[in-house]
Amino acid sequence: MPMDDPRMLGIYDHRFLINRLEFCPVYREQNPAPLRYSDLVSAGFPIATEDLPLIDSLTQGLLAVPGDSAATAAILQSTNEKLFELYGMFFPVYNAVQDNRLIYSKGDAYWGRPMPFLNDLIAARWLHSSLQRADRNIPNRWLAMMLGQFTSPYMIATVLDANDALRPTPVAAAAGPYVPSDRGERLLDSLLRQHRGRVVYVDFWSTGCGPCRQGMIQSRKIKEKVADKPVDFVYITSTDQSPEKVAAEFIDQNKITGRQIRLTPDEWNILAAKYKINGIPHYMIVGPDGRVVDPHYMGHGTEVVSAALLKAAGE
Repeated sequence: MPMDDPRMLGIYDHRFLINRLEFCPVYREQNPAPLRYSDLVSAGFPIATEDLPLIDSLTQGLLAVPGDSAATAAILQSTNEKLFELYGMFFPVYNAVQDNRLIYSKGDAYWGRPMPFLNDLIAARWLHSSLQRADRNIPNRWLAMMLGQFTSPYMIATVLDANDALRPTPVAAAAGPYVPSDRGERLLDSLLRQHRGRVVYVDFWSTGCGPCRQGMIQSRKIKEKVADKPVDFVYITSTDQSPEKVAAEFIDQNKITGRQIRLTPDEWNILAAKYKINGIPHYMIVGPDGRVVDPHYMGHGTEVVSAALLKAAGE
């Protein structure tokens, strides 16, 4: 991220202090523990169930062949190679989590009182430097673990943007004249890229919202009006607002057709901030080129909504 970006001002203004602190023993003196796959299991990383016995055997030293060191070495090498291929990418994330914890504990101990903003500055600079050396972005569910100690939304946004900059450019967006310019646009574009060339009626909803459920049921009439037109219906909710089983039962019982998307709470908040989604149900219309035609569509009635969708489709 360029240093003149407003979100970097905190780090930029304190850069001389940070440069002195982040490399001093207060923050850098560490005694790293050996990396073990059992640590990844304990930390909650997504390890396949079928690999747990193998990790247990490796941890407990059960893979040794008595009296045959060569055979033991061969088994250990093949086991480690297999596990590293599957889970090796988790270790940098695990290390970053441990490093962050040391930054906060050592910093507070040195100063004799909590120093959350200063610790956030050091940790954000450290993570930002690590991301700049990476060749791909870190999935949000793992990045959330790395940001667990942060107290400043300002610093969290800095790291999130640095991580987002590593996302592959969506093929559909790169191919056309429209290129998303910020985090919210890029997220929406990535969610809807498979609908490029068609109008998309986007419905933000949750299972606990009565008007949302009623609107989804009533949308059947709109779908009938545009059934033979290049129009898709996409319903977006989040995992914390709509329990998967409850959502699936409602969709099945009411025969709701269209694509269903479930976001993490962080992803939902990114879209809500970008498109000012202050309440649900919330509707928007996205054109065939991927541009948002109307981020706050308030049409009422089958005929009105159908006409707006047909107009967006050039019909």
